[in-house]
Amino acid sequence: MSNNTTMNINCKEITPANGHNPRTLYEHQAEAIKALNDIDKKPEFRTMLVLPTGGGKTLTAVNWLLKNAVDKGKKILWIAHRQLLLEQAAETFTLNAYTDDMINHTVFNYRLVSGVHDKPVNIKQDDNVIIAGKDSLVRSLEKLDKWIKNEDIYFVIDEAHHAVARSYKKNYRLC
Repeated sequence: MSNNTTMNINCKEITPANGHNPRTLYEHQAEAIKALNDIDKKPEFRTMLVLPTGGGKTLTAVNWLLKNAVDKGKKILWIAHRQLLLEQAAETFTLNAYTDDMINHTVFNYRLVSGVHDKPVNIKQDDNVIIAGKDSLVRSLEKLDKWIKNEDIYFVIDEAHHAVARSYKKNYRLC
């Protein structure tokens, strides 16, 4: 790489680590994953993951999504309302990708989009996971439409109780 090339740290290609994730899920997280597996057998997948504060919702959701969405070539749009939640999701995807759970995809890309991260205009068709601030997508919905077009997608709203807010429904076609 030349010195003139700048790396976009908000868009990463992740290569799953070899083997099995050494992090063992707690019993309530494993039960949640089993419930998600059962729901996924239905024609439409619609659910809400509810765990107490500090119960590991992000970890549980990411573990399930890596194995059941990313590894199967489905896209994920993860929306949150705070930078910290976006960065936490990105880190969780990075740290929990292992080859034992991802046997079909040896790499995947995520893009972190927000006012302090990447811009929606940089979304690429080969991005597998978009982790975005809710307000960052409103001016570039056409870019998001192109990314979603004819794709199987899982739509995650982190802190889902915010999804009923007027700001989600008034300005966005996301909900």
